[in-house]
Amino acid sequence: MKNKQLKTDLARIRSVIEGDRRNVSADVENMLKYDVACVLSGYFDLLTPPEVEIFSSCGQVKLCITASARNVKSAGVRPSEAGTF
Repeated sequence: MKNKQLKTDLARIRSVIEGDRRNVSADVENMLKYDVACVLSGYFDLLTPPEVEIFSSCGQVKLCITASARNVKSAGVRPSEAGTF
């Protein structure tokens, strides 16, 4: 995965989370799962697509992301620069 694509995916994930904190529609959840899968597949050989649970509590949104991977990709394969939050 190219660094530009990784940054775009991370920016989209952040935008979705910040922009729709109260009401997460099925479309938003599906888009988030897709973006998380794209990011994680840059680091891992995924066996299963990620499962995303979204909880609203005390004015915060909490995410629980679960996925299974065969292994971690070697350092030469992983993106060298990841976005920060």
